[in-house]
Amino acid sequence: MWPGSSVSGLYFSHAESFYFGVGKIERDQVEDYAARKGMSTAETERWLAPVLNYIPAQDQVARAAAPAPMVAVPANDVTSHPPGCTCAVHLAYRKKAVGA
Repeated sequence: MWPGSSVSGLYFSHAESFYFGVGKIERDQVEDYAARKGMSTAETERWLAPVLNYIPAQDQVARAAAPAPMVAVPANDVTSHPPGCTCAVHLAYRKKAVGA
């Protein structure tokens, strides 16, 4: 094909076809998946990094530093993410803060 950066493909569709989105996954789902695949949690987190709903390094530090909390911290706690994070939680938070 010319030019070299061209893209081509065959696209098939059906009137009854539908698409779905996959949401972000939590730590319990990662741990379960890692156990089923016989992988370590850290390795699984590395492979699934784009779809995690938490930050693995901060989550591990928090778990090691403190005993299990009596009340679970919600996954959408904006303060647990680094500044400039572009996860779905922050995007929704910024949109709400702007008033859009």
